[in-house]
Amino acid sequence: NYSGRIDTLYEGAKKLNSKPIFITTLGALGYTEIMFMLNHTLINHCKIKKYNCIDTAKKMKSKISYWRGLAHTTKEGSEAIANLITEDLLKFIEK
Repeated sequence: NYSGRIDTLYEGAKKLNSKPIFITTLGALGYTEIMFMLNHTLINHCKIKKYNCIDTAKKMKSKISYWRGLAHTTKEGSEAIANLITEDLLKFIEK
């Protein structure tokens, strides 16, 4: 079901002439079992379908100050994620 939703998002973005890029994530609780499964599925599905994907969760050193609630980032968290993905985003944009 999750992989199908990824495909739906991809197809919807392509219809809008967009270049979809998927990004893994963490939450305030860190790398929980469910987050691991979702991120692992996303990365593998992107490899199979040749979708652009950035594995932020693999690189991110999460701090409690990055989160407001369990899933929404603070300004500090958003900046940390932006700094992690900038280089990868530029590579995708240059293609």
